[in-house]
Amino acid sequence: MDDVRNATAPLRWRAWPLVEYPGRTALALVTVAGAAAAIYFLWHAAWLAGVGALALLLSLQGHLLPRRYELDAEGVTVTVLGLRKHRPWDHFHSYYADRLGVMLSTFTYPSRLDSFRGMNLRFGRGNREAVSAFVAAQLPRAEKRRRGAS
Repeated sequence: MDDVRNATAPLRWRAWPLVEYPGRTALALVTVAGAAAAIYFLWHAAWLAGVGALALLLSLQGHLLPRRYELDAEGVTVTVLGLRKHRPWDHFHSYYADRLGVMLSTFTYPSRLDSFRGMNLRFGRGNREAVSAFVAAQLPRAEKRRRGAS
């Protein structure tokens, strides 16, 4: 059988940076604990240290929680803690990749708003080429935009 992937077959995977990058996880948890300790020693308020630690942990949820991804002909679905977020392909106008994943953008060029409006697909183990090829078949690559251009 050919190694060519059926373009209509869904692509599914799971990414969990907490497990995949133990060094980064340890550094993040030590930083959270250090920040909570600093808050406690500065203000002598355990509740405030707890709130600070919780806020930092919530900001790290993209690293700490496992995500399931599904790409199909209809669009993209990301599931976290049982909550599904689905976007059709026509919601996105471009994409660009980095070493950790692919950012689906609502703009035709990379933007600082992508982390709020777009959708980040983290690569799983060994699926970089498959994810990149699937997304490339659905969307055009993002164009670089010069400063000052509108």
